[in-house]
Amino acid sequence: MMYAGMLVSYGALLLLRLLFFSSRRGALLHNRWLLWFNRHLALNPESGKSRYFAIVKQGLEWSPNVILWERKMYDLSPPVRRRMMQNVFYWKGLVGNRRLERWRKKGIHVPLHIFVSPTYRCNLHCVSCYARSPRPGDLPFDVLERLVREQEELGVFHVTLLGGEPFVRKDLWELFRKYPKTLFTVFTNGYFLGATEIERIRRLGNVRLVLSVEGFQQRTDERRGQGAFAQVERVLLLCKQANICYGISVTATAQNFHEVTSKEFLEWAVAAGCFYINYSSFVPMSASDAGFRLSSEQMKELLALGESMMTSYPLLIAIGQNGSDFVTACDAGGRMVHIDAFGNITPCMFVPWAVDNIKEKGLIAAMQSPFFQVLRGLSATGEPSVNPCKAYRSPLVQGILQGHARPTNSMEVNRARVRGNLEGSTEREGQTGGRTRAS
Repeated sequence: MMYAGMLVSYGALLLLRLLFFSSRRGALLHNRWLLWFNRHLALNPESGKSRYFAIVKQGLEWSPNVILWERKMYDLSPPVRRRMMQNVFYWKGLVGNRRLERWRKKGIHVPLHIFVSPTYRCNLHCVSCYARSPRPGDLPFDVLERLVREQEELGVFHVTLLGGEPFVRKDLWELFRKYPKTLFTVFTNGYFLGATEIERIRRLGNVRLVLSVEGFQQRTDERRGQGAFAQVERVLLLCKQANICYGISVTATAQNFHEVTSKEFLEWAVAAGCFYINYSSFVPMSASDAGFRLSSEQMKELLALGESMMTSYPLLIAIGQNGSDFVTACDAGGRMVHIDAFGNITPCMFVPWAVDNIKEKGLIAAMQSPFFQVLRGLSATGEPSVNPCKAYRSPLVQGILQGHARPTNSMEVNRARVRGNLEGSTEREGQTGGRTRAS
């Protein structure tokens, strides 16, 4: 019955695709159907707030770049298009949202955005990288498998892989193959990807690549090392030739801001065939990094760019406000969760505090812990002071202490010690993965 439903759904989507490509009227019909699908079939109320459906509404007004972007998505290589449609419309849209609704009715909180760092190993040594670890670790493959299975049972069919450099691990290919229902978004520097790997991604169809840059060649090589930009351009060309889904990620700083938001940079991304661009505002990891943080005015400009992006360019844009003064009701510990390479279950990658470890406890049980309940309560207030990226404002510290959380790396202990937020606590080095515990 399930597979029959998939065939019917996919057949309807193919028919819709033919109508969509035929005329302006077909494009309007296409976008009206997408909105209807979201309102009537996708039961998760949060999905209606997504940036994607705001873009669909723009498509109803016949915005040329919106239509161009949507048609690019439909014109992907057949294996990629098939997997994308099945994941977005069937597994996530139909099956996933119904499963999430059942959990919600039981009063069980399920995170919608799951970020995993399967390794902290990396071939690069980027300046001020938040993921630097004194003892790189790997999350065991059986734990990764168990996590993906649990996600699918909960109704979450998407996971984002961070690092370190994920493709340092060769066993990830087996993970992608064994779980075709799940869409894997992988942030990568591109060094471990060649024509063979890109062809594997094309055949699998359930892997999206996000290549990391800091601007053009000079900016990227300054932070990531000589030749880093050339590697990204090489992989972007391979992706374009394979007709897969891919984009770029930019850490926006006070120094590169004007370059990465310039017309020249955005036109370069479009010419490279990118489908999306992810901006993260820089989060200082030490006092010496403070000068890299975006000013409030720059953050306003970036948010304005996000609002107007698809009126000028066929690029889907995502903007992380991490650490900025514009963060109020944060998703950390609520709609999103991060699991680091040692298995620590943290609110997000920029808040390295944990109570539980995925090696010892399932994700759903960990999310119901007092620690995450406190953070969700704080985030729900919408108060400007509730900003987990600025991890030392009193509400978050209270949440950390009430939940008896521990910092998961020595850098975090040093930051806390300097700011005096854990006065009276004693720290000792953990025995697993170089973690530091605070009592």
